[in-house]
Amino acid sequence: MNAIYKIVVNRKRNFISIKRGLQARVISAGTHPLMNPEILAIPEKSLKEWISAPEFKDYKIYVEKLMHFNSYTLSEKEERILSLQAQPAETAYNAFSVLENVDLNRQFGSVNVNGEEKPLTQTTFTTLLKNQDRKIRETTYRQFYKKFEDFQNVISAL
Repeated sequence: MNAIYKIVVNRKRNFISIKRGLQARVISAGTHPLMNPEILAIPEKSLKEWISAPEFKDYKIYVEKLMHFNSYTLSEKEERILSLQAQPAETAYNAFSVLENVDLNRQFGSVNVNGEEKPLTQTTFTTLLKNQDRKIRETTYRQFYKKFEDFQNVISAL
């Protein structure tokens, strides 16, 4: 069951990573030339003529922004190189995320709060740090980060 859970979580992390990349591209779609290479292939003089026509008034600001960023656009080969490095660049982040949220999350133990053992997880960490009892806050902090210290060689390799 634990192996299946890890596979599901890893797939979810990969999906989230891809989703973030797509969201960034969608957010910048209105102003970023990478999303509109066909429009930018049209000579600037023609674009200016078109957007001055009344039937294109709704697109004027959009096209002007595209033209502004045109000078920052790399060649197709250079843009391809940048896009190919995006996923490998996220490897360390994804690996640390799995280590932190899956592998370590069940190993933090528990903290005694008013005679009751509370599990120490990523979720409860912040709540326990806000406890009024200084000893509980200190125990929470030391116990939580001790696990990271145990994996310091793995983390430093990321």
